[in-house]
Amino acid sequence: MSINPRVDHLPPDLVEGFLHVDPATVGHFIHFGFVDSGIKPLWRPVKIAGPAFTVRTPAMDTTMLHRCFEYVKPGDVLVIDRDGDMVHAGFGGVVAFAAMIQKVAGVIIDGLATDIREIEEYRLPVYARGLTALTTKMWGMGGAINVPVSIGGVAVRPGDLVTADDNGILVLDPAEAPALLKRAQDAEAAEKILKEKMRSGVCLTDLSGSRRLIDADLPAVVRKIRYPS
Repeated sequence: MSINPRVDHLPPDLVEGFLHVDPATVGHFIHFGFVDSGIKPLWRPVKIAGPAFTVRTPAMDTTMLHRCFEYVKPGDVLVIDRDGDMVHAGFGGVVAFAAMIQKVAGVIIDGLATDIREIEEYRLPVYARGLTALTTKMWGMGGAINVPVSIGGVAVRPGDLVTADDNGILVLDPAEAPALLKRAQDAEAAEKILKEKMRSGVCLTDLSGSRRLIDADLPAVVRKIRYPS
């Protein structure tokens, strides 16, 4: 078993900023950090951002997950590596209640959960691969707190920025996050202007540049055939 100190280096304004932009907007600029889409919110709508507090638990054991509540802080995103187990529920109603009481921002599980009605009742944002009634037990088999983990094909370090909404989950290095936040904010502001231009009658193909790109790649005889905008 391993319990490591917290990693706290995310400025509150950075976390707040990512609560107001979509992960999909950041996806226009980068191809890394996006968690496998099989890990989905158990209820919607949800939107979270915060520092990763990581836990790794053995397949049938939940002891270390219970222990982590000595260390989590309000606003943390609890990231649970289930060591590849897709049989047992590693998160349920009692743990969800503890997370709610301690004001955890959200929970991301690379595995299964249970007690969906309680999770919904607590309005706790929980992402998982699915649900099952077969639960883990308190075996004391091992595990780790605040260590690098793997979630949906993405490496997550303690203190990384995690942001997620109804569409998916994005994990970012805190050093890279500020520049990406600025690009996302600028892109969302530009999108509002683009939509207003479409509302006034301008065709999307002209605004996006798709006509120019396609025409440049088409044979001359095809380029002569024009469809009305």
